[in-house]
Amino acid sequence: FPDLKGIENSNIKNNSAELFLRVDGTPQNILKQLVESGTIVNRFEVKELSLNQIFIKVAEAEKWISQ
Repeated sequence: FPDLKGIENSNIKNNSAELFLRVDGTPQNILKQLVESGTIVNRFEVKELSLNQIFIKVAEAEKWISQ
């Protein structure tokens, strides 16, 4: 989904996509962009990052800062 505004990262698996929003991205805006692009959306779910995902982001940021 390189054309979507507000997406930081994505995981595409089989017939599903997990989209990670940037700070300026909103779920409503992403859904609107998908529908307007003609993408068929069968399910749309908003989830918070897991503790593991938060830990990985913090660890990656600290690694980057220390370099």
